[in-house]
Amino acid sequence: FATTTALQGQVVTVETEPDYGYQASVTVTGATLNGDTFTMPANNVTVNASFTSLPAYNIQYVLNGGTQNPDNPATYYSTTGVPSFAAPSRTGYQFENWYGNSNCTGDPVTSIAPGTTGDQHLYANWTANTYFVAFNNNGGSGTMAAQTHTYDASLALTSNTFTRTGYTFTGWATNPDGTGNTYTNGQSVQNLTTTNGATITLYAQWAPITYTVSFNNNGGDGTID
Repeated sequence: FATTTALQGQVVTVETEPDYGYQASVTVTGATLNGDTFTMPANNVTVNASFTSLPAYNIQYVLNGGTQNPDNPATYYSTTGVPSFAAPSRTGYQFENWYGNSNCTGDPVTSIAPGTTGDQHLYANWTANTYFVAFNNNGGSGTMAAQTHTYDASLALTSNTFTRTGYTFTGWATNPDGTGNTYTNGQSVQNLTTTNGATITLYAQWAPITYTVSFNNNGGDGTID
C-alpha cells in the first residue's frame, strides 16, 4: 500500500486486488478493522497486506465424441468458481448440456459456484441431428412421402413408386442430371447431411427403354439391316 492521509473520524476503506488465483489477507495496526473498513483514530495507522496462492482444482471434460471449446477452463479456484461453460461441438449433433455424471442425469451443470472445492468431472450430452430425404420424380409420375432420418443411424431409402412411360427407373441422384451422390433403389444410407433440419432431395433417374424394329419383305426381295 502507498502512504496516504485521512482525517480523524473518517471511515477508510481498505481495497485489495489480488491476482487471479491468489487470496489477500489484511492486517491493521493502530485501528480496528471492521470488514474492509476502519475509522481513522488520532494516531497513525499501518495497513499490511499479504497474498497467498490458492489451490487450483482440475476440471476434466468428457466430450463423448465432441470437440472442446477453448474457452472452457482446465482449472478453477474456490474463490471465483466458474461463472459459465461454453458449448463444445460435434459433427451431426446438437449440444444439450454438461452433466456431473456419465449417465447425464439430474440437473445440468451450468457453472461452478464460488466456495466449491475439489476436482470436477463434466460430461457432454448430445442429441443427434434430424434431417429429411425428399423424393422428386424428375419427369416421372406419382408422389412419394419424405423420410425422416437421424444422424449416425442407417435407414433404407423408400422403394421407388414413381413411373415414367417409356423409361426404366435406375436409381437416385442428388442432382436432376444424375451427377452428385447416387443411390440404388432401397439402399441403406446414413449421414446424408450434417445440418439439423435440412432436407436432401433425391431425383429419380431414368433410362429410356430400347427395342428392336424388324422389317419383313413379305414376299419381296432384299433385306434391310
